[in-house]
Amino acid sequence: MHEVYKPRNQIEQPKEDKIPYVLSTNETLQKIVEEIGKLPPDISEIQTLINNGIRVNNGNGKNKSRNGDFMGKMAELHIASLIGKMSEILPITIAPIPDDTLKGKYRFRQKGINYVVFREPKPLSAIIEYDILSVIDGLPVVWEAKLGHTVQPAIRSKRIIDVFKPLSEYYGQTNFGYVLVVPKDVPDENSVAQNRFIERGGVIATLYGTKEQFQKDTIASL
Repeated sequence: MHEVYKPRNQIEQPKEDKIPYVLSTNETLQKIVEEIGKLPPDISEIQTLINNGIRVNNGNGKNKSRNGDFMGKMAELHIASLIGKMSEILPITIAPIPDDTLKGKYRFRQKGINYVVFREPKPLSAIIEYDILSVIDGLPVVWEAKLGHTVQPAIRSKRIIDVFKPLSEYYGQTNFGYVLVVPKDVPDENSVAQNRFIERGGVIATLYGTKEQFQKDTIASL
């Protein structure tokens, strides 16, 4: 049975600046996290997304498994396809911000399933990219696929602030969901940084298998 990774309370937490955002979850989000932990990639669904215009750098033949961009995009598409399926029966909106929306000093541009945020005035300067953006039962949620074995850069205070500053401007709130999707063998109960992230309300969701298993299942089906 899949379980969301939880920290060990007895581990001493670092003294760290507070963030001006409240990281949250809800029942619907937890259901999606559970499905991510159980299901391998549905290649037909991923292929549908690609056919609908999602660009993928597919590497070079046998070197696909070594192409970080390719495997990272496969993980994003896997997550997006699962969220898409569940949106048929649950209160989920994918890509909730219209393309080229300007809110305050931030311009949101959609790039396939991703969003790139630029800061105006021109010349435009890209400041953040979201792998997947959704609204789940009223809660804006950012998803990041991390197939590497280092998640620390994504869970630092400064990174969290950078991620949610534009969204706070757009939604006029400070309450958000933040989910990092990682291979099964990445969560570390002894990691102070990971425990701190989870205690703040962030979610570390695990894939059904290791990075190697995901690579094998994905490449074998293409």
